[in-house]
Amino acid sequence: REYMLQWMPIEPQDRCMLGLARPSSILGEGAMAGEVVPDRQSRFRLVIGPLDMDGYLRLTPQGAASGKDLPALVDIVRSFIGFEYVWEVELLIRSDAAPQARLGDATQLGWSTWMVSDQQTATQSAPVTGMVFEPEGYTA
Repeated sequence: REYMLQWMPIEPQDRCMLGLARPSSILGEGAMAGEVVPDRQSRFRLVIGPLDMDGYLRLTPQGAASGKDLPALVDIVRSFIGFEYVWEVELLIRSDAAPQARLGDATQLGWSTWMVSDQQTATQSAPVTGMVFEPEGYTA
C-alpha cells in the first residue's frame, strides 16, 4: 500500500516562532503551525499473505522454530528501495489458520492469537490482519 500517513517532526530551528525573524516565520513562505507535519510520500506498507500459521510466525519479530525470515525480508526490501523510504509490514493470516484466544494455550496475545466469536469463525473467509510493524526495529 502506497502513501501511508506518517508524522514527520520539524526540527526546532525550522519551527515557526513568534518574534524571531527567520524563513520559517514568514507567513505565506515557510510558516507552519505545530511540531510535526503530515507526510504521505515517504512511507509504504508491504502486505504479505494470506499465510498459514507457520509462514506467519516465521515473519514475526520472534520468528518460529522452523526459521526466521524477517532479516532476509529486510535485506530484500532494502536492496530494491534503498534507504529513502520508511516501510512497515502487514501480515495476513488465513481465517482458518488464526487460532482463537483460549486460556492455557501456547499462543501469545497480540502476536499469534485473535479474539473472535464462533459466529464470526463460521462466516468469515477473508484473511485476518495479524501484525503491523516496522521490521527494521526488530533486526540488527
